[in-house]
Amino acid sequence: MPGLLYRNRLTIATKVGYDAPEMGETIGTQRKRPTAKFAQLAAVVVAAAVPLISVPGITSPFSTPKTALLAVWVVAAAVIVIARGLSEFRFESTLQKLALAWLALASASALWGQTASLEALLIALLPPASFLLLTWLKPSPASLVSALVASGFAIACIAVAQYLGLDPFGWIGWQPAPAGGVRMKVYATLGNPNFVAAFLACVLPLTWVLDGARLRNKILAGFAALVMVLGIIVTGSRAPIVGAIALVLCAGWLFPSVSVRKRLLGLSLIVVFAALVAVLSAGRPMPEALKGRLFIWQVTITQVSARTLILGDGPGSFATSYPEWETQWAISDARNQNSFRFMGYQEHAHNDWLEVLVEQGIPGLVLLLLIPAGALRIFSTLTLEFDGPAAGAVAGIAIFGGLAWVDFPFHRPAECFVFWTLLAIVHLSFLTVSGVADSTEEVTGEVLEEPVATPGRGGSV
Repeated sequence: MPGLLYRNRLTIATKVGYDAPEMGETIGTQRKRPTAKFAQLAAVVVAAAVPLISVPGITSPFSTPKTALLAVWVVAAAVIVIARGLSEFRFESTLQKLALAWLALASASALWGQTASLEALLIALLPPASFLLLTWLKPSPASLVSALVASGFAIACIAVAQYLGLDPFGWIGWQPAPAGGVRMKVYATLGNPNFVAAFLACVLPLTWVLDGARLRNKILAGFAALVMVLGIIVTGSRAPIVGAIALVLCAGWLFPSVSVRKRLLGLSLIVVFAALVAVLSAGRPMPEALKGRLFIWQVTITQVSARTLILGDGPGSFATSYPEWETQWAISDARNQNSFRFMGYQEHAHNDWLEVLVEQGIPGLVLLLLIPAGALRIFSTLTLEFDGPAAGAVAGIAIFGGLAWVDFPFHRPAECFVFWTLLAIVHLSFLTVSGVADSTEEVTGEVLEEPVATPGRGGSV
């Protein structure tokens, strides 16, 4: 019986780009090794720590410590994996191969381009490297979910406290340089209210899938979700509305078996959330903010060269190139006086899909679109639980994809790390439901009278 069950699970795996595991190969095999358990625990701790770590007083108190911690984690985890033998470097899914391709492409674009930034290159390389290491170390998906929710809850608490005038950083005698209006005081451990809102929006769906069926756990998860929603609202950022729209557009495809009642409930909650964010936002009027975004995109698109489209100008090159592009645009379109009020230095395009096109060319844009699409396809093809870790992860990925249209989360260490960790949760969840991660399963040669197959969206396998 287990032998045929293995073969049917193998059929499902190959349909979504997973390579065949060895007969009897399980995550449980790794758990017998002393270093494996420690490495898995370290992975969970890092998942919670990266968004939270900050060092007040240094030049970049929020991004630099996160990048440094990621670098230390990647090196340490790589040493552990290498010490366990080359057999650990197993590529079991298309997601892993896409991540490896992204690492190669980002490195190639940095060499091809003339204005790449080391900091931006590290942000482009470290999170996907962490993803690959997570797929080889195989921590529990539920543990990664708990770690991200814990960090999200802590960040939301800090944001709400700052909104109320109770800044924890002020208690230790540190205040960042004043900038902007009242809402700019809500920066938590990420440095900017928009960054806080983007991070919380991506982590929020994970509260739905927190492990534990007891009423107490559900109440705690609901409380964490409420605090995160409050954290998003007090930032005054409207970008999560775009993320919510992206989730709604993907929901019908991702969760086809969900009842109409649950769909309506989820849609109602999203509409209420979007309305609250829009009404309570303290930012610029939405039409004016949209015009500013469109101006940046127009300047960027009209000035991109053919050479840039091949492999881009390298990670971080947008900030160097934009001032010259804006000057050239102003000269060529001098009659359009109304747009001049939007002119000014921009470090990012406020549209990561466009910025990736500039920095890594057409190959980079295509690859970056394939990565989340691959995760969503894996989830939609399998009968994964609506309330399992992968469900919350794909919801967060969909929201992240929406945010990237009006923001630059791929260029910030915390949010980029969360994106790749969500991908790891999807990958590890698949291994769990497909039987590869079942440490108690013993594969034998027994045969069932009737095959047991797991149906996907399109029917039986």
